[in-house]
Amino acid sequence: MNFNNIKIQMKLLMLVGAISAITAFIAYFGVTNFNHLAATLTEVDRVDTAATIGARMTQDVITANRSEYRIAASPTEENIREAKAVNDDARNRFLERIEQTSKVANDDEKAMLATAKQAYKDYSDGLENVYAVAHDVKAKAHLDAEQQRLYQAVTQNRVLANKLTEAVKTYGQAIDKRGTATAEKAVADSQKISMIMVVVAVGGVLSGLLVGWLMATFGIAKPIARSVEQLRGLADGRLETVVTGAERHDECGDIAKGLAIFKENALKTRELEASAAELKQKAEAERRQGMLDLANEFEKSVGGIVTTVSGAATELQAAAQQLSATAHEASAQSLAVSSAAEEAGSNVASVAAATEELGASVSEIGRQVENSAQISATAMTEATEAGRIVEELNEAAASIGGFVDMISGLASQTNLLALNATIESARAGDAGKGFAVVASEVKALAGQTAKATTEISEKIAQIQESTSRAFKAMQNIGGTINHINTASTAIASAVEQQNSATQEIVHAVNQAAMGTTEVSSNIGGVADAAEQTGSAAAQVLSSSSELAQQAERLHHEMDKFLANVRAA
Repeated sequence: MNFNNIKIQMKLLMLVGAISAITAFIAYFGVTNFNHLAATLTEVDRVDTAATIGARMTQDVITANRSEYRIAASPTEENIREAKAVNDDARNRFLERIEQTSKVANDDEKAMLATAKQAYKDYSDGLENVYAVAHDVKAKAHLDAEQQRLYQAVTQNRVLANKLTEAVKTYGQAIDKRGTATAEKAVADSQKISMIMVVVAVGGVLSGLLVGWLMATFGIAKPIARSVEQLRGLADGRLETVVTGAERHDECGDIAKGLAIFKENALKTRELEASAAELKQKAEAERRQGMLDLANEFEKSVGGIVTTVSGAATELQAAAQQLSATAHEASAQSLAVSSAAEEAGSNVASVAAATEELGASVSEIGRQVENSAQISATAMTEATEAGRIVEELNEAAASIGGFVDMISGLASQTNLLALNATIESARAGDAGKGFAVVASEVKALAGQTAKATTEISEKIAQIQESTSRAFKAMQNIGGTINHINTASTAIASAVEQQNSATQEIVHAVNQAAMGTTEVSSNIGGVADAAEQTGSAAAQVLSSSSELAQQAERLHHEMDKFLANVRAA
């Protein structure tokens, strides 16, 4: 999967998903280790309970053994009855506590409890013997020998009591050792969990920052900056600017494709402008050359006539005789002028055709500019959509902040529970010291969790700030595209005006063509007038003086007219 082909919306969703996955992993890891720590604390509580029961079992053995010595000291019926009642109660409690602690004991502890139970059974049998001996000697208690026999029975049963005490002591030592090991394990587990939580939290935050930086830099910021630079180059008229990124399939690729189309249209527009300028220069050159040719032809034709008329004024007789020949020459020249006028009409028709082609080119330019305006409108829509997506990302980051606040609240509650556990362990005295250490570690872990959630909240705030800046950047891009659209509209209006001007040029050229036709017709009239010149030869003689003056004036006006024509 190519990263350049992923839409910006998907990139932002991937970033939020990565942060959410990291947060979920940290939460899962914390819950799992908290469950493990809770199991360890449960084991500590079980061991503490077993140790308490073991101590009470030892107390029951001591109570039973003490009653034996009371019987040995005074084997009265009342003492025997009270001792038996005390021993029966102690036996019941002892057996009940063995059954109670057997439910939570492991295999080794169950074996120890079985040994203690058998020892207590042997001790109970010995107590029954003590009771029997006491009943036997109670009537003879004043005899030393009988008292000695009772004392011996008690002494013999003390051996069994010692065995029972030793069995209970062995179990108690095992429970104490196991409790110490469990407490040490709980401390080690809490330290290990704290270290791992810190490492996982730091690694998760750094990973989220790295992923966010990579996506924002290489997926959004750099491609958009490159497209903006290319757009500025094209806007400044540097059409040699190379448009890159069109092969991408995300929004940046769409922008690059739009820039490529804009560049292509600009190149076509420049080519059309160059072609129109070339056609204009060519038409101007042809018009100028035509005017020069016409002036030369006019000077050649009319100048000869003026010279002839001037000579006729000074040599009236010769002019009168040659008037007929001059009339024929004027007719021939009129035909030449008519031919030149027809050629000029052909040239004007060519110019009209070229002007119509120019009008078609201008229409094509207008269509391309309209297409550019549509592309700009599409880009404006895409920029608006991107801004909406960035705003949705900001809202998603805010919702993640809510989850972080919830985790922070749980950490605060855990801290409060740890404080309560510390108070309860302090009330329990020495028996709660191990639990106090674990509660302290839980409190520290809750504090670290609260600190981590605070840091996550700060990072989410930074993400929200970045998305706000991205949203403003999208709005600026939309404004720029809107300016481009406005410029395209202005260009379209200018092209429309150019099209109207071109149509007016076509109309003017057609009028010029009609004028050349009319000139040809008038030259025909000149030829007819030349034929009538012969009949007016008599009138020329009487008007020779006036003709000389008019000839001089005509020569002056002709020079002025030719100078103006050549200057144009």
